[in-house]
Amino acid sequence: MLRRGAPGVALSILSLLAAVPALAGDLLPPPSECQQAPVYLCLDGGRFQVQASWTSGDRTGAGTAVRLTDDSGYFWFFDPSNTELVVKILDGCAINNAYWFFAAGLTDVQVRLQMIDTKDGSIFTPLPSPEGTPFEPIQNTTSLSTSCP
Repeated sequence: MLRRGAPGVALSILSLLAAVPALAGDLLPPPSECQQAPVYLCLDGGRFQVQASWTSGDRTGAGTAVRLTDDSGYFWFFDPSNTELVVKILDGCAINNAYWFFAAGLTDVQVRLQMIDTKDGSIFTPLPSPEGTPFEPIQNTTSLSTSCP
């Protein structure tokens, strides 16, 4: 059984999702710098831009981002007092030559995530979480190896 964001699955599926906008939902192409907007988390000094979108029945929308620290933040979907998704990125380059991306959800709506490295334009798009099932945590410590300085 493979976990979402697991090595081996990440590159082929993520490349497909990044290349086919209809599958990736309403996520946007990579910017050259982190965009300061309510729907984006700018992490690691603005190097990484994280966005989330959701689908519930016939409703869709963008998650509203709230930064907690330089490495972490969360998204709310329906109400500012209701946290739906927490994300974190860590610089693991000195350990295994990769940035590490973690996400945990407190929801059962479909969630699509996208993390963009604005330095090199690479895009990390984990598999969407299916609607009606609890969000499975993402603990990816290997797929962002092209991002290390």
